[in-house]
Amino acid sequence: MTHHSRRDRTRNGGAGAAGGALVLCLLGVFLFAPGMMIVHLAVRPLAGALDRGQMWIFSVVASALLLLALHIVASERASTWYLYLCVGAVAAFALAKFGFHAAWPDAMFDAFSRAP
Repeated sequence: MTHHSRRDRTRNGGAGAAGGALVLCLLGVFLFAPGMMIVHLAVRPLAGALDRGQMWIFSVVASALLLLALHIVASERASTWYLYLCVGAVAAFALAKFGFHAAWPDAMFDAFSRAP
């Protein structure tokens, strides 16, 4: 049986925390992807009138409103339909970015990741 020092356990715990934070961030982007696309398409004609924080807040609000609308229309299957929308939004982004080399995925990424 091997003995690990406290420093080795602490170092491994930091890597686990960083991995957990990455998973949470990716999950958040996945769940808010429909709202992110809605906000980006709405703000695009305004030539970037919102800053990065506003983009994130409005995308969360748009996602929540979309889920609420789905709940009103199809209350029993709202969660399932919303997950389909999430998968569709991520798939559309990936297909446009990597399949067609479209410009809008880069503009959307810039709007949500970089300060104006």
